[in-house]
Amino acid sequence: MSRAGRLQHIMRLLRRHGVRPDFTSAPETITALLEAHQADDGPVVLLGGDGTIQAAATWLATQPEARRPLILALGGGRTNYIAADLNTRRPVAGLLERALTDPEGLSVVTRHSIAVTQGDRPAAHAFFIAGASVDEVIRDCHAFRAAGRSRLRQGHASTAIRLTQLATQWLLGKRRFTTPTLSVDIEGVGHLQSSMCVLVLSSLQHRHGWPRPYLQHGSGDIAITAVSANAQRFWRRLPGLLNGRDHAELTPANGYLSGRSNQVTVTGVQHLCLDGQEMDFDNDQPVVFRSGPALAFVAP
Repeated sequence: MSRAGRLQHIMRLLRRHGVRPDFTSAPETITALLEAHQADDGPVVLLGGDGTIQAAATWLATQPEARRPLILALGGGRTNYIAADLNTRRPVAGLLERALTDPEGLSVVTRHSIAVTQGDRPAAHAFFIAGASVDEVIRDCHAFRAAGRSRLRQGHASTAIRLTQLATQWLLGKRRFTTPTLSVDIEGVGHLQSSMCVLVLSSLQHRHGWPRPYLQHGSGDIAITAVSANAQRFWRRLPGLLNGRDHAELTPANGYLSGRSNQVTVTGVQHLCLDGQEMDFDNDQPVVFRSGPALAFVAP
């Protein structure tokens, strides 16, 4: 939102329509604002990144359908994977003005959350979940940005810069990524137990975003791909896999498990990123991912 005066433009637009925004990065404040929202107040506008939407979704998923307001999720954060899927990443100002002046002219679409549980721990809800080396890379990018205030670390290109650094370190043999031993069971699809380099789950449709590394095996609201650290011909198969193209070699016997289901169980998980939010788990207990409630979003 700091780019090209976008925030100032948004503020002028809100003042013109007599709307007072709330600024917060605290999940509990987001929850309190949603609780105070009335059904006749219209859609709730979330102008932030994926973590803002994840905080809202975790509360919304606990409410009866009548208490869940429509959400307009605008791409106002550093990462806007969910907004890209909903086609609301841009133009931010144009979509916001349409929501304020002609909300009936916008469409309503639904996305199921993924409910993440372990033992008696309260469920968290998300739309994109990363584990194994993917989680490690995301956490490294977070730490890189948090370690300083320079443009290198805080600028718009900071993530791309850090990814380039990590790739260079890996190619030179100066960086190795953790490959935790996981047992992945996709209900109705199959099972894979191995040291894993890739673990990703999503309930998004990925019609407006890339990559989409999920094969059309099985059925359900959750798409998942797990890849062993010893997967055969990994680099050769990676471009096709990132585009969701199936191949006879993409099997559990060769270190690949991918498909769709309404329940996935993973044992051995210690770290996950839920829509970019870092969460830690007990790796001795299974983590269960289930299809959550359908949440309603406003879309063009």
